[in-house]
Amino acid sequence: GGVSTTVLTFDMSNAGAATFNAGIITPSVSISSTSSSAIYLSGNGAGLYFAGANNTITGTGNLTLDVAGAIVLDADNTGLVDFKDGGTHFGRIENASSDFKLESRVQDKDIVLVGNDGGVGIEALRLDMSNAGRAFFNVGASFSGDVAMADNNKTKYGQGEDLILYSDGTNGEIEAPNGNLTLDVAGDIILDADGADFQFKDGGSEFLRVSRDGSGNAVFQSIGQDKSVYFSGDDAGVGVNALVLDMSAA
Repeated sequence: GGVSTTVLTFDMSNAGAATFNAGIITPSVSISSTSSSAIYLSGNGAGLYFAGANNTITGTGNLTLDVAGAIVLDADNTGLVDFKDGGTHFGRIENASSDFKLESRVQDKDIVLVGNDGGVGIEALRLDMSNAGRAFFNVGASFSGDVAMADNNKTKYGQGEDLILYSDGTNGEIEAPNGNLTLDVAGDIILDADGADFQFKDGGSEFLRVSRDGSGNAVFQSIGQDKSVYFSGDDAGVGVNALVLDMSAA
């Protein structure tokens, strides 16, 4: 344009370091430095710009990003950042409708959170992708708020799932499918049924009901036809029936 411009300066006081006035355009040329040298980008907004559709930075060793400020990854394609190992795609993070999405990309491979506990490496949390993302905490979990479960989803305890809690959307249930269920409290055990009935069952068959009638009376009812009610005790180590109410004899 008729104006004299210095496009390239070699600094002989700095071993011939080259300074370009307006950047470097290299359609098919590689730029390299020796093991003891570096490529410097200076000025406000200085950076590497890639005009092609697919661009790669390749190295034969490690790559370190060491900056005085923040490291910012800004991917306009939904913020998508992929992680690979030897070409195998194993992880991804992305912006999913403004949700932060962390994804394990290999089939049935877990997401694992690990840390250091007193100098010992520990696995704090594992999300099991072969089991619909079931979470395994190393030594339990503490929650400051409610733990919400969807209908018909069960909370299971023990290696053999010996205690199960769940709701079907209307009714709640506590199961101990492999053994006994013990309620051990420091105070009282209070049973409060707004339906006024307490049902006792064995294998799903009801045999006793304790109710409150319309007058506020407590009613003990043997459910099976002609089945009696026994009041039993121990007399000097011998079991005795102190009172039998024979329902077959009115």
